[in-house]
Order: sequence, then C-alpha cells, then structure tokens
Amino acid sequence: MNTEAAKKLWQSMAARFSEMEIPTAADNFTMKIITENEMCRPGQRVLDVGCGAGRYAIALDKLGMQVTATDFSEDMLAAAKNCAAAHQAKNITFSCDDWLHMDIREKGWENQFDLVLCNMTPAIRDEDSLQKAIAACKGWLMITKPCRRISSVQDELLKRLNLKNSFVNSDRQIKLAFDFLWQMGKNPQMRCEKDNWENERTLVEAIKYYSLFIENSEGSLTDSQKQQMTEYLTGIAVDGMIIDKTDTVSYALYCRMV
Repeated sequence: MNTEAAKKLWQSMAARFSEMEIPTAADNFTMKIITENEMCRPGQRVLDVGCGAGRYAIALDKLGMQVTATDFSEDMLAAAKNCAAAHQAKNITFSCDDWLHMDIREKGWENQFDLVLCNMTPAIRDEDSLQKAIAACKGWLMITKPCRRISSVQDELLKRLNLKNSFVNSDRQIKLAFDFLWQMGKNPQMRCEKDNWENERTLVEAIKYYSLFIENSEGSLTDSQKQQMTEYLTGIAVDGMIIDKTDTVSYALYCRMV
C-alpha cells in the first residue's frame, strides 16, 4: 500500500462519507450484530479502527459507549469531528494513527476495550494488523469486509489497464482472520449480507478517484494508462457524470476473545 496515495484517496472521500446517515440496529448489518450479541453496554469502551467519518463511533456514542476512534487520514478525522459535533456526541475521543505502523502498547491501548470494531477498513490486512486488534481487546472483536465485490465501472477500467483488482484481498483477509482466531482456540462466527449501491461522480472527480485508487494499490500510472483511463471514462460519461454500480457481500467476523 502506498501510504501517501492512500491518504489522498481517503481525503477525496471524506466529504462524501460525512454525508451518510448514522447507522442503527434497525437499518444496518454491523450495528444489528453488535446489539443482538450485546457486545458492549453503556459506559464500556469501544475502539473503532479505521473510523473514517465517524458514523459508527457516533452510533455507539448514542448507545452510551465510551468510544476511541482512530484513523490515519486527518481529513477523515476532521469530517468525523464535525459530524460528531453536529450529533452532539459527548463520549468520543479521536486519534490520528497509522494502524499498520503504530505501537498500541505505547498508546496504552493493550487489553483496554470491551469491543474492537474494524468495520470495512483496509487497516486489518495481515496477521500483524490483526494481532494489534486482538491485543487491544478484552471482550469482543468484530471485523467486517466487502467480499466478492463487483463494480461496473471500476472492474472494467482495471481490465482495460491490465491491472488486478485489489478488492479481492478482502476475501483473503476475512478468511485469514477466521483461520487465525480458530488456531488461537477461539470460536469465531460469521454472517453475511448482500449489499449494493451507486457512486455518482463528475468526470473530473472520477478521474481523480480512480487515479488515486490505482496509485494506492498498484503504483503510479503510466502516461499511456492515464490516457486510456481518461478516454474510457469520457466515453461512458452521461451528462458529465460517471455512475459506478457496486454489488458485494458484506461479511462480518465476530468473536468473544475472553
């Protein structure tokens, strides 16, 4: 992963994420599992890894939890803080950290959280990043990933540029996490739910987004690839807009660690 490209990618999406509704158990897969399993109670501590624009941190604050929300994107955290203020959240501590390179012992986070939530975040990508989440947990661990993802524009673009689709890593990562917990002697559970959405961007926004997405996962584009991408996106634009339709299966892996 190109860290600087990743920061720019998430920066470009901060405003979009901050406009999304705050999830509840009535309308959200992740929140439903958390509440059904009583993963945390009012006053207990939650670590939200890769919190993005803070939607889940705010949702858990509304349920009375003490939330620590961490992300490596300053722009995402700024959006999260604004959103938290708008919702009058009172029990969220925001922290700017690079999960892949941070030391949770130095942070004082070891064995401190009743729930460690890693929701749709690329921060949990290998054994090292998973072990940090486990080490921070003294109750429940929950990881969600978008698996078997199909995106109408993005997939075709990557195919034309002869590049691999990095979203297939989510399928591998969720299996890695399950196997790791199983080998620890834990009893991880899994649930899944089909999901779909549309992302609408202007042509200029789409070129910027896909450039950053590819740079984050594959490295810099060649001049030829940039031209190919621009020509493809220009060709499919309707009234200057690009609509990317995504179908995926959201997988939730959750486990009581004690």
